[in-house]
Amino acid sequence: MTAPVIIVEDDSDLLHSLCFSLELEGWSTLPYETAEALLAGDALSGAGCLVIDHMLPGASGLDLLSQVRARGLDLPAILITTNPGSQIRARAAAFGASIVEKPLLGGGLTEAIRHALVSGQTCS
Repeated sequence: MTAPVIIVEDDSDLLHSLCFSLELEGWSTLPYETAEALLAGDALSGAGCLVIDHMLPGASGLDLLSQVRARGLDLPAILITTNPGSQIRARAAAFGASIVEKPLLGGGLTEAIRHALVSGQTCS
């Protein structure tokens, strides 16, 4: 059994689509619609790969990643967003997160997840 892909995405249709497609690839998924829901649960207590939407209600994806890192958790992380500017790219890099841009076409996200789970690190 592989480590789960923990997905935080507020668009429920996209969240379900991501879970479906990643489960077809053989990964287990743990879906969350908000940063607060993830932080309140116990999904962060084990291994896995975080896939976090940047534009979440309440805490942004980078705010969530900041809180995860502040807890001393070094899970590989991938930020999904549209047209990230230099500040978003710099903050993501500071947290050790790679960025996959929306729309999620081709195999960019699955490649990033595969790399993260195999190496324990996100790809640049």
